[in-house]
Amino acid sequence: MAGDAKKGLWCRLGEVREVFHSVKERLVDRINEGFYRYTLFVYDFPCWFIWVPVLMALLMGVGILNRTEEYAPMKLYALPDSQAMKDQARLTELFGTMPRVTYLLVEGIDGQNLLQPHILRALNHLDRQVANLTVTVDGETYGYEDPRYESVCVKDGTGRCEHESVVQLYPPKEWKTDYGDDRNYEVDFTKSLNYPYHLQFRLDSSWSRNDSSLIRWPVPLLAANVTLEPEGCIEGCKVKAAEALLFRWLLRREGSDDFWDPVLLAWEQAWLDLMWEQMPVFEEIGVRLVRNARRSIDDELEESTRLGLLDYARYVIGGIIIFSYCAIVNFSTTPHRSKSLPALFGCFAALWAVMFSAGLYHSLGFVHVPTIAATPFLVMGIGVDDMFVIFNSYALAVKVTDPRERVAVAIKDCGISITITTLTNLIAIGVGASSDLLSIRNFCIITFLALLMGYFYALTFFLASVCLDAKREAAGKGPYLETWCNTCRKRRRSSAPTPAQKLAQPPPPPAAEEHHDPEQPQPDSTTEPEQEQEHHSVSISASHPSTPSRTSSPPPAALDTFELAALQLKAQELTIRQRRASTTSTTSTTSSSRQHGCSSGGFFGVHLGYEDGWDEARDGPMADVEEPVGTVGRKVRWAFRRFWGRWVTIPAVKVVTLLLFAGYIAVSVWGVTRMTTGLDLLWLTPEDSYYRVFWSRYFTSFTSYGEDVFVVFPNRQEWWKKEVREEYMAYEDRLRSGGYASDQVFSGMYEFY
Repeated sequence: MAGDAKKGLWCRLGEVREVFHSVKERLVDRINEGFYRYTLFVYDFPCWFIWVPVLMALLMGVGILNRTEEYAPMKLYALPDSQAMKDQARLTELFGTMPRVTYLLVEGIDGQNLLQPHILRALNHLDRQVANLTVTVDGETYGYEDPRYESVCVKDGTGRCEHESVVQLYPPKEWKTDYGDDRNYEVDFTKSLNYPYHLQFRLDSSWSRNDSSLIRWPVPLLAANVTLEPEGCIEGCKVKAAEALLFRWLLRREGSDDFWDPVLLAWEQAWLDLMWEQMPVFEEIGVRLVRNARRSIDDELEESTRLGLLDYARYVIGGIIIFSYCAIVNFSTTPHRSKSLPALFGCFAALWAVMFSAGLYHSLGFVHVPTIAATPFLVMGIGVDDMFVIFNSYALAVKVTDPRERVAVAIKDCGISITITTLTNLIAIGVGASSDLLSIRNFCIITFLALLMGYFYALTFFLASVCLDAKREAAGKGPYLETWCNTCRKRRRSSAPTPAQKLAQPPPPPAAEEHHDPEQPQPDSTTEPEQEQEHHSVSISASHPSTPSRTSSPPPAALDTFELAALQLKAQELTIRQRRASTTSTTSTTSSSRQHGCSSGGFFGVHLGYEDGWDEARDGPMADVEEPVGTVGRKVRWAFRRFWGRWVTIPAVKVVTLLLFAGYIAVSVWGVTRMTTGLDLLWLTPEDSYYRVFWSRYFTSFTSYGEDVFVVFPNRQEWWKKEVREEYMAYEDRLRSGGYASDQVFSGMYEFY
């Protein structure tokens, strides 16, 4: 009973499978028939399908004028709901906008000691230039330490600008209380620096120590590659020499909560320009200046992603390469079979798709992100691929003599393939459009629109050009452009002959008279574009022994592209083995079997046998399955049939192929396990970016320390209680003693208690 129930279940499942298979077959047939009828309609009105899509692209392309750009790294590459962004928002809420930090790395060329008096005096002069640097924005002047103007520096509790540099560790020879115009104060650079801490007042532009705090400066944060004396000491040392120094300026405009305040941006730009001017001056004394402002990363990312003249030149060169490749590959030495002109239409179809989608994208209010620069190349590649698929199907439909039917049969055979690949691409890109990263989401949105429009333009603009070219090819030899243009001006007559016309048609000629030179133009009765035949009554050049009468059954339907390719492969294999049989001395049995196309077998032999041989009554003459000379792609298809198509049936080749694929999968899996998440904006900058150079040299010189971090206590604390303060200091001691933090970092609040 259990076995019968199980058998009944499998039977029901088999019935369900048959139902689904039947539904699928009917659906595919309906889709193919839809492509067939649609192509016939396009063939009848090709010019409408050319200029209307072009007009649509031009009108929608006006939306590109609404383009707005976004280059801020935090908006492009950070997750809006990530913990880092939440912490940043909380930090801004508690303490306002964070300071903007500007760095200057000073290096001695060839390891030169930077603590020499003449170098320190030059750096001190540069430091004073920065302190007195001013900018004018909207008619207002702003400076760094100049008390005559509104300051853009971050100030400590004493009102001094929080500026850190080695020159501040040296005391002046005399203290000043007035500002004056002479800012080149004499500094005693003969003093030695203590290591690892050096006590010194934080000075302002007036070099006054009034109300100034005495700071314990951490020397390792300001000087690197130092030489200490006595040699090998750890505490209580003196700095004898240093090969790298670090200057740091903190910027913030009082009363402004805008991190991208235009005043701060202007001052940073003025600072960058000043450092650029001073670089050759310092190189003369053996000193290298490496600059880095807060705006540097934004400027460099924008520079690397914004389209400039060189980028547009690359676009033009890339377009020329793609257009030239498509035109050359589809060129034929037989002029009337050349497809270079419709190939250019296929390239333009992709460009129209990009223009339409870009205009629609910006009209909907989406911002431009750097990753969109890759969209035109992606759409062009996929659009050109669809073009080659259509051309291949058109070439394999060569036995269909009616140009209207030939184009329809070609699109019927490849239309569903193009549709499925387009849907696959759209689904993959559509999933990416759900990303939280702005740079990825907007890229996927515009690429989705472009691929969708690429499919539309392939089946309108490009397909119409194929229809016109099919008419031109059927017209026979003649001036290429003249015959091409003439086809667009002709009006098509009805393709369905009346019953009287059918009876008036002469019977087909005998088989011996049907053969003709494939290179010669077709007779007028079959090649004139305005004289068409009925669907499913198209000649395929398959002769039969007897001449059919008027009352006989209609000729067989035209082979589709897949059937023709299968017959080509069969004819090739049988021909190869017949030649081998005629050139080798074997037994009669083996020779007979080879003549019928039996496989040679074996682990290293080709397994592509046709035991039933070639039946002309069923397959037609073997010579008729060959493509005419000059058909685009003929030699490439022959090469794949002749070589890889046969080799892939060899068991040894199959095993090697599977092993290579298994190795590829293994390497891919290994690579996935080695993959790390995260994004360093440094990787996105140009290779020669001064921002990248700065951080590379910084981490080379200052090897012990990384970037600054913040520890924030967002909740209210009862700091007036002794136990709270002691707990806080104990926590900071634990931070100092950790191997991941520097013990030379201290907080002002810790010092107060």
